[in-house]
Amino acid sequence: MAFLALMAVFGGCFLAFRIARLSSWSGAAKFIGATFLAVVLGIGLTFVTGVSHNICHGVLKMCIATTDTTIYDIVYPLYAIPLYWIIMLTTGASTTEEEES
Repeated sequence: MAFLALMAVFGGCFLAFRIARLSSWSGAAKFIGATFLAVVLGIGLTFVTGVSHNICHGVLKMCIATTDTTIYDIVYPLYAIPLYWIIMLTTGASTTEEEES
């Protein structure tokens, strides 16, 4: 279970990097946009982790059932929201020669 959640966190870091590279934010818009997208990314990946665990347990019969003591494995992407936010704020937009012309 923790493996699925950690894969979601690593995927979230990659998505945060790509979002920041593709955006052209500056100033307050970058701060507000990165905050909003980091929260959405964390909540969305938490949902994806829960669904993937249910598929792994119910359909594939490969994972053990989640109990109240192991539910925290699903929320790793929520814990990583500050990490996504920092990645988005510190990563600049990519520029190419075509964009500068």
